[in-house]
Amino acid sequence: MLEAALAARQRGDLNSALSLLQNLLELEPGNWPARLRCADVLRDTGQLDAARHSYTQMLLEPAPARRADARIGLGLCARKIADHQLALQHFEQACSENPSSLHAALRYAESLRDLGRISDAEHAYLSIPSSAQTVAYEVAIGLGYCARRRSDFFAALGHFRKALELAPSDRNARLRIAETMLGAGLLDESQAQYLDLLALKSGGDAAAQIGLGDIARRRSNNREALVHYRAAIAAAPLNRNAYLKTAQTLRDLAEFEQAEQCYRDLLAVDSAAELDVSLGLGYCALGRSDFRAALEHFKRTLEIEPNQSQVRQRVADCLRQLGQNEAAERIYFELLATEPEAAFSARLGLGHLALS
Repeated sequence: MLEAALAARQRGDLNSALSLLQNLLELEPGNWPARLRCADVLRDTGQLDAARHSYTQMLLEPAPARRADARIGLGLCARKIADHQLALQHFEQACSENPSSLHAALRYAESLRDLGRISDAEHAYLSIPSSAQTVAYEVAIGLGYCARRRSDFFAALGHFRKALELAPSDRNARLRIAETMLGAGLLDESQAQYLDLLALKSGGDAAAQIGLGDIARRRSNNREALVHYRAAIAAAPLNRNAYLKTAQTLRDLAEFEQAEQCYRDLLAVDSAAELDVSLGLGYCALGRSDFRAALEHFKRTLEIEPNQSQVRQRVADCLRQLGQNEAAERIYFELLATEPEAAFSARLGLGHLALS
């Protein structure tokens, strides 16, 4: 039954995997691999409270290696909600519990990278014994991401190409190479890589279509970009990035009604995308000069995520356009006092108020 559950998880049938694992645990409550994999699938399906409860129970295990596995699970739960500092703490504890765990060491290095501690992440990757080919591959990918975060695209290409040498049929390495070429401005080379990826995957490839769309936008061909982004949605109807790219391109083309519909379609398939959707709808309303609707959308964005100076600026701009000058002025002065990077836009807004 465990083998059937693992196979179901491998092919993406998480509900069947979870059902099989739960049935197995009813028969064998102490089956450690089943307990761990059941918690993993709960995490994969977004049932984070249940997953965290299961992992926390596993911390009572006497074997350090098992406690390390539970810590890794808790770290991955934290990463799911973008709490990278908490994830780092769990992965660090996992490394302490089981210093020989390469899985824990790799996750620790990834979290350092997520936190922007690039030098520390590179040191952590280089400290991982990589005699095993699969580990060497992950280290190469990790170092490639670090180099890319430093905008050293050619060093990143070297690492990703090494990963591809280690796993010649690996789609992930090919995709990272295409993305990095795009970042380096090598548009023709990047396009060739993405087209190769499309040829290798029947039924469409959302990531490759998004990459081709990004290239088209870099060439100021928004119509072509739109074709690729819509193809990405068709290939992966739950891909948030594909919807956001499509909506952004429609906004750039001033096709605001279609853009708004795209944002709503995204919210219908991904309720967790409300922040992106409310922000996008605000910009659509702004594009139509519907300042009252834009104001409501931007306010909703700030309810979800208050620490966004650019959105606070947009709120002030909408208030100014609606004649609510005192409220707008108050926000502009708050931005001047607390957000140095917003100073220019805030002063510009105050200048408009002075002229009105």
